[in-house]
Amino acid sequence: MDYIGPNTLVTPQVLEELRFKLGLTVTNFCWLFGLSMPTWSLVRSQANEEPINDPAVALLARWLDKFPELCPVPKSMKPEEAYQIINSVRPTTKKEFGVALGREASAGYRWIKLNGSVPPVLDRILYILIGQIDYAQEEGDQREAVRMWSEWIKMTENEARLRGVDNIWQTGNWNKKPKPKRRSAEGGEKPMKARRPSDKEAGADA
Repeated sequence: MDYIGPNTLVTPQVLEELRFKLGLTVTNFCWLFGLSMPTWSLVRSQANEEPINDPAVALLARWLDKFPELCPVPKSMKPEEAYQIINSVRPTTKKEFGVALGREASAGYRWIKLNGSVPPVLDRILYILIGQIDYAQEEGDQREAVRMWSEWIKMTENEARLRGVDNIWQTGNWNKKPKPKRRSAEGGEKPMKARRPSDKEAGADA
């Protein structure tokens, strides 16, 4: 269904409705139309009854509204959908899911249970990695799907190791823990150095 009719002005609100129709994040929508984030903010601040200033953007919007299948940016995959795909490959907890995508353990719970949003870089991971795994399953190649996820897990563990993070799956934290302060061999505070007496003090003892 076309949102932008022949007699409809392409206003900021119409652009926002098109973004939802295409299923794009603001970041992807701005890339699609060649807009910077500040420019998009200016567009959104225009009066909704006025057409957008750039006629080229209006023309592209009309074309993509008429032919949404031509949109070169795929719809974002929801984290919950990605989690289901991963669990069909190998049982994975929400904690492990968050860690495997380069975030803290609680992120997995937040994405799935609280419908939390993901940043653009994770949006790309979901599309590239999970999309590949999903495609392999659709082709009936479960072995390839398992191999790709196992390769990603190995890469995750290696990245944690290089960053000095031990037991990433256990701690669920990508931050390297600071090294403990050095203590004396007896376990107490280091002894204070003896103060050298002054010449006056040394003469008084003589």
